[in-house]
Amino acid sequence: MVTGDDGRAAPTVEDYDAFISYTHRPDHALAKAIQRGLLAVGRKAWRAPTIRVFRDEETLYSTVDLPKTLQHHLDRSRHLILVASPESARAEYVLAEVAYWLRHKSSENILIAMAGGEISWPAGSRDFDWNRTTALPEALKGRLSAQPLWSDFRGLQDDKGAPLTLRDEKFLSEIAKLGARLHGVQKEVLVGIEQRNQRKDLRRAYTAVTVLLVLLTAVGLLAYVANDQREKAEQCARSDRGRLAANWWSVHGSGSGPGKLPTGDPSRTELATGPGATLATRAFAVRSRGDRRFGRQAERGGVGGEARPASSSAPKP
Repeated sequence: MVTGDDGRAAPTVEDYDAFISYTHRPDHALAKAIQRGLLAVGRKAWRAPTIRVFRDEETLYSTVDLPKTLQHHLDRSRHLILVASPESARAEYVLAEVAYWLRHKSSENILIAMAGGEISWPAGSRDFDWNRTTALPEALKGRLSAQPLWSDFRGLQDDKGAPLTLRDEKFLSEIAKLGARLHGVQKEVLVGIEQRNQRKDLRRAYTAVTVLLVLLTAVGLLAYVANDQREKAEQCARSDRGRLAANWWSVHGSGSGPGKLPTGDPSRTELATGPGATLATRAFAVRSRGDRRFGRQAERGGVGGEARPASSSAPKP
């Protein structure tokens, strides 16, 4: 309790809508899911939560006096959410938190989230049937004037044993029971808001998938067009090189006449025999080389064994 300079108790601001009291074993996962569900239910899409829910792991900082720190946060909370189970009914910290709440706060603001065990309130009774009730601490005996409405989370788990989410109708309904008290609205209002949010999220997901498919199709089409244009450009380049080589040979060919392979020009020789040459230009190049070899053989020794007459350097008589 906060005190002022005069020793009197200073008013505490209740800036938390709820304080979750639970035992870490085995109710840790459920307490975390309840907090997450309460912060999400009734919230408009893309908006911050409109309520604050205290849970020790999420809010507590390093402290040297844990009980006093927990009491301070209990003072700042409007409701106590008791995660009820046989284990929590015997847990030291849960018993201390419930006892402190009953000393300083109204028992009417205790909300029960049932995680396990049994809770029994016979019709017409003014208290729980403590012979059958196993999920609540005995500190609550005779402290409630009317039958409370509790949320039953027993069995609300997936195949791996983890708590469900608000997409499960039963889990949403039980969370909305608790949230209705915190928000001060009817349960159906919170359920309706959450269902609309889920439909909006589904439409956004479908839209995102559709846009992604359109983009992938466009990328694939552009890649196909680019590859087709590249192949056409390469084909045109090969054709142009072949025509250029043929034209050059027909006009500037060396040797005895037009059409011979040019000599002394490596770049043009490569043009005729390189990777871009056509089959016709390659054949023409081979034939031109053959013609030159035949000419050189004829100059050295003739053709077919006939020797070429040697020129005489002696003067004629």
